[in-house]
Amino acid sequence: MLDLAIKHTNVLQERFVEIAFQDHFKFYRTGTAIDYCLPIYNNSRDGLQFVSIAEGDRHLMGYFGCRIDRETNTAFDLQIINFEDRNEAFSADRKAFFRSLFEQYGAQRVVWCVIVGNPAEKLHDASVARLGGRIVGTFTRDTKLYDGQLYDIKWYEVLKEHYDAWKAGVQ
Repeated sequence: MLDLAIKHTNVLQERFVEIAFQDHFKFYRTGTAIDYCLPIYNNSRDGLQFVSIAEGDRHLMGYFGCRIDRETNTAFDLQIINFEDRNEAFSADRKAFFRSLFEQYGAQRVVWCVIVGNPAEKLHDASVARLGGRIVGTFTRDTKLYDGQLYDIKWYEVLKEHYDAWKAGVQ
């Protein structure tokens, strides 16, 4: 179940600090600095932030965020963190997050990137293919992470019409 991140700030920050030094979470942010906390917006003007909460025990499973360009109705800089391994409820919330971007918040386009080598890269590839979007391209050696290595960055784009066509085919 998706809920506003601001309502769960303390638990979210605790979970985020727990993963800060885990190797497979190094792909969360570009750059050599390690973030110890997530900046939490106090409104939806510039961005949206949600957490994935387990229905029964209210356990925090993950985080979804993005920034919004209100001039072009573009959701960008997607931030998706799954704190659990292989979690179907989180996957359902991931779909709900994308659905809300287009249906509730009026996005005409969703643009995001992934660092090549991220364990979630295949999931992003599959998601963009399923929604009818596209891999825009890959920038070679575009970022350095805190491990000192240079990594490629792959960019994705899904337009509202892609989402609408996917939705029409699903229902």
